[in-house]
Amino acid sequence: MDKLIRFFAIGVLICTPISVWFALSEYLRISYILLLLAFVSDAIYSLFHRESKLIVFQSNTQRQRFLFVCFIGIIVISFVVNSVWHPQPKLMSNFIGTLGIFFLLYFYYSSLVEKYLSVVLCFKYLAVSCVLLIGIIVVDSVLVNFFGIKIHDYFCIGYNGNTDYFSRFIWTSTAAPTEEPGVSAQFLNALLPFALCHFKGRKRALVCLGYAYCLFSLFSTTGIVTFVFIAMVYVFLFSRRSVKLFLLVFTISLAGFVAVFYQANDEFQMYVNQIGIIDKVAFSGKTASDADRSEGMKLAVDNAMEAPLWGMGPGYGKAIRETGYLSTFLGFMGNYGFLGGFLFILFWITFLQKIKKMPDIPEKRALLASFLAVTVAACIGDCLHMFMLWFLLPIINKSYNHSLRRGKLSVA
Repeated sequence: MDKLIRFFAIGVLICTPISVWFALSEYLRISYILLLLAFVSDAIYSLFHRESKLIVFQSNTQRQRFLFVCFIGIIVISFVVNSVWHPQPKLMSNFIGTLGIFFLLYFYYSSLVEKYLSVVLCFKYLAVSCVLLIGIIVVDSVLVNFFGIKIHDYFCIGYNGNTDYFSRFIWTSTAAPTEEPGVSAQFLNALLPFALCHFKGRKRALVCLGYAYCLFSLFSTTGIVTFVFIAMVYVFLFSRRSVKLFLLVFTISLAGFVAVFYQANDEFQMYVNQIGIIDKVAFSGKTASDADRSEGMKLAVDNAMEAPLWGMGPGYGKAIRETGYLSTFLGFMGNYGFLGGFLFILFWITFLQKIKKMPDIPEKRALLASFLAVTVAACIGDCLHMFMLWFLLPIINKSYNHSLRRGKLSVA
């Protein structure tokens, strides 16, 4: 039974970025289905073996669990208060769904990682997950652009999200196994550090080439901006030479490269105009994407100000806007008030603090880069229902505890 549960756990990690393909519904994605299978198997095993516990808490997580339980308490209060004073159609379903997500993706998933996976296996199979995602994007992109073959619909069997192929001048970008190209780019940025940490030599070079192709093929502003942000933070924190000089040369070179190609190449200019990097980063409202996002974020803050202690209730953003608040952190504030949002942010910061305390080795840098990518995704997207928000958390805890015991990490 142990081997079967470990098999499901490994499958969960490998399927991390597959959020739409094979999904039966928004709450039954392939990674969640595998988690449920692991949970049922684990529950049966625990039932007949009293020495085995179904839920095991990771070491040194008391503060995290306290903050998270307080956050859940605010959600319960928000649900009760708004059921009486501010009822809306999505209140009950989102309340139940949110608690279910918390149990499965935080409490049980953390227990699963703690009991059945080592740090080595976590890094290895997240690296495999990255390669799988790159392979899917490359194959899908080549087929649709050079052969006119769209394979996406063959893998959507229940939940489609807002997925589709997007025509961009001379290129068609694909959402691959996720909701949209931007989500695929976010998963790429979050998983790439594990691939770079695990693979060496030519394999690492091939991963980098595949990543570069995928990132620009997806036409995702989020992906490109997140990559640049993480690269800058990485250099600033870990370069042992002249950081200021390196940043200056890097910035000037990048600006010069973009300026030359932007002026000299009409196709490149059309590419830049279509993805609208400046407009989206500045929330100018000139593109549908940034206008929708800025409107949702503003609404989240307005709703939090209306009910700062308990918010407008679970699911309120989706009840009044089809796309919701479009920010995980601001969404928590809109739904559960400033207090609820603040508690979750404190909870989130505890993981960054643990990464910071680890030994200064490549594995720590991989965790930091991935954590930053997930944080950016959560700031500018609604990730509550996505495995993106949760997959890294127990691995950070396990790596931190491992570093305390051993004094270093070794996952090569």
